[in-house]
Formats: sequence, C-alpha cells, structure tokens
Amino acid sequence: MAEYCSSSSLNFPQKIDVLVLGATPAGLAAAIAYAKLGLSVRVLEQHSDLSGLTGSVTINSRSLELLEALGLSEKIISQGHQIKNLDVRGPDFLKIACLDFKNLNHKFPFLLALSQAELEKIMLAELKILGVELEFNAYFISEDQTGDVVKISMNTPQGEKIFESKIVVAADGEFSLVRQKLKIGFGLTEYTHSFSLIDLKTDHDYGDATFCVLNNGFLYVQRIKDNLFRLVSNLPNAFSLLPVRVQPEELIWQCEKRVISHQLRSYQYGRIFFVGSAAHQHIPLDGRDLSMGLEDAVTLAAMTMDQCLELYHDHRYKHNLKLLYHSERLFNLSKPHSNFYIKTRNWAWKNLLSHKKIQARILSGVSRI
Repeated sequence: MAEYCSSSSLNFPQKIDVLVLGATPAGLAAAIAYAKLGLSVRVLEQHSDLSGLTGSVTINSRSLELLEALGLSEKIISQGHQIKNLDVRGPDFLKIACLDFKNLNHKFPFLLALSQAELEKIMLAELKILGVELEFNAYFISEDQTGDVVKISMNTPQGEKIFESKIVVAADGEFSLVRQKLKIGFGLTEYTHSFSLIDLKTDHDYGDATFCVLNNGFLYVQRIKDNLFRLVSNLPNAFSLLPVRVQPEELIWQCEKRVISHQLRSYQYGRIFFVGSAAHQHIPLDGRDLSMGLEDAVTLAAMTMDQCLELYHDHRYKHNLKLLYHSERLFNLSKPHSNFYIKTRNWAWKNLLSHKKIQARILSGVSRI
C-alpha cells in the first residue's frame, strides 16, 4: 500500500503509478480498480467538491456487474430502489405491454434507481478505505511524456505541482479540460437531439418505469425513490406530456438540453487514457452513459494488468459505436409517422412483447448485457 498524506500538504508523493483526473463515477471506478490491483493511485478534481447533482438515476444490470467486480454492488443495491417491470404505453398513455425483468437471464434482473450523487458518495467511501485520497481544486495545465512516464502539471491552491505517473486516466467529464488542452476531437459519427429532463415530486403514482411512445416522440418516466420521479423526453416540457396536470411546486429540477451523441476519435494520447463522458456522450436514458463509463474504467485497469493497453482504443471505440447506432434506432421508432404506422406499430408491440424471448432480447438491450 502506497503512503499518502493530507491533500493540504505539499509533501505528498510526486511519483504515482496511476493519476486519475476527475472524480466522476468513471474516474472513481478507475481509482478503485487500480487501488485494488495494488497500484498507488491519486485522484485530482478541478471542482471544490463532488457535483452533488442527481445526474444519472439509473444503474443497469451491466453496471451492477462491473460494480460487483469492484466489491460495491451490495452496498449500492441496499441504497437504491429496484425496478423489476417496465411498462410500454401508447400516445393515449394506455398500456401496450409490461416487460418483466424476470425474463432477463442475469444475476441482477432489474434496473436500480439511485442518483449519481449517492453513487459517488459510496465510491468515495470505498476510496478512503483503500487509502486513496481525493484532492479538490486541482486544474490540469499541461503534460509532458517521455518513454513510459507522464509528467502532469496541475494548478492547485498551494501552487503549481508536477506529478509523474505511469498511467493517467482522464475522467474529467463532458467538458473535459484535458481533452480541450490536448486538442483531441470527436469522430465523424454523431447524432444530435434535444431533451427535456425533469425531476418531479408528486403524489400521483406513475409506477416504477414507463416508456411512452407518442406520435412524435417519447416520454420516459422512472421512479427515483418514493414519490420522486425522473422524466426524460425528446419533446420540450416533458411534464406537459403527463396525463395529470403538474403543479409548479412539484417541479424539483428542470433542464432543456441539446445532446450530441459522439465519441473521441482516439481514446488514447500516449499514456493518457480517456474514460466516461470525457471520451463519449450518449442519450440520457437507461443509464447507458454511466454504464459505458464504468466499463471504460474496469476495462482499462484489466488491460493494464494484462499489458495490452494498445488495444484499449479499438476495444472501447467499437463498443461505443454500437451503442450510438442502437440509440439512433430507438429514436427512429419515436419519429413522427402516419397514423397507419403508429397503429400497426402499437398492434405489433402489444402482440410481440407478450413473448418472453422477445422481452428478454429487449431487456438485454436496456440492461446493456
């Protein structure tokens, strides 16, 4: 176990095996994975604290599988709310089908509702147990690579510090400062969509999870806990799509957001490796961005130990490209169509989704397994 000291001290080790830039879920997962492999790890975050925002509210089966590998699944499941059914509804909000996660052949046959803020708290507690400290208010300045060593210059409250590391994990989020400084662009494949995201506290029960296919878009409603719900739609003002009128005091948080789904043209810059939303962005639905970020982190740690880091970019690029295509197919189903198409689609879904094998296939996509 490496020696660590207070983040306020100027005497902590300048040489480290793995330097993680960004205390996002992907960054924290990478730090935990490397620490459990016996490597010395340091986490630097440019903000003054963890985000504290609700963020993603869905942890799918694949994510739970990865979190189990980090020894965190039991703690996380105990804190979250298990979603075991997904209702599919039509434009009139009448039920078309109910997808039962029991048909999913997996150790974790459910979605877990848990805010990103709560997930980060659990992961941070695990880092403290492992002896890995997180330092805030540390901004990336520059890098210098010679052979297998990366020198990273950081601006901290104590002044500029230089870290020497064998591996640098860039996990500093959607607006990655590392990515911008290194001038790494995105690939050619991208899809742009607008979303309305809302957290709603209401006494009206919308069930645990509902995917409503409208004539010109979709509305997804998921319980976070008790009477708190997350709404996601590709139409503006998602709350206006609900069958029950929403009162202003019921709105906890609202965001109209334009999302460009894409990924970096390269996940690797020498010994600097990008993970999570610093490397890719996906639609804010069913926890797919969180899942891919966790997968990035665990895969990177595994490839480090297997001494095959040169495969990291190709592996992650191909996996994320498949997910980009899958997301776009989902959008094509909810695009405006003729009344005949809508009636035919709803009829087909009602009849086909009653079959367990078809449910299992759809739920496998939702659960990212």
